[in-house]
Amino acid sequence: MNHPSRPQLAAKSLILTHRKELVHQTFEVCRRAHPFATIDVEMAKHCAKGQADITIASVASISNEERLSKFDPSTYKLVIIDEAHHAVAPQYQTVLDYFGVLKMRDGDPRQKPVVVGLTATMERSDGRPLETVFDRIAYHR
Repeated sequence: MNHPSRPQLAAKSLILTHRKELVHQTFEVCRRAHPFATIDVEMAKHCAKGQADITIASVASISNEERLSKFDPSTYKLVIIDEAHHAVAPQYQTVLDYFGVLKMRDGDPRQKPVVVGLTATMERSDGRPLETVFDRIAYHR
C-alpha cells in the first residue's frame, strides 16, 4: 500500500543544503550509504542532469529558474532539507513550491513528496514559523 502523501511513481530524492561544504559532505555520505544509486550535484559549476536517483543541491544554485526547470517534480518522492530552519527563506520557498511541497495547485494529479527537515535550530531569529513547510516535529531534544 502506498503512503497517501507519496507520489506513486516517484522514485527520486532531493537533498537541499545552503553551504558548499554541506553539499560535499552529503555527497560522500550518500555515496557510501547507497553505492549503487546515481548521485548528482547541483551547485555552482556542477550541473546535475535531473535524472539521478539522488540529487544534492545548493539552494542558491537550484533556485535559479533555468537550473530548476530541468527537474521533473513529479518524479521526486522525498525532499530532505538540511539546516531546515532556512526552509522559509525565499530561495527555499521557490524550490519547495516548484517541487509541490508547499501547496499543490488545483487540478494537479501529483501528491506531495515526503519532506524531512533536519536542524539544531528550531526557531528562527525573525520569528517566521516553520509550520509553512513542516507538519510536525518528529523528534526534538
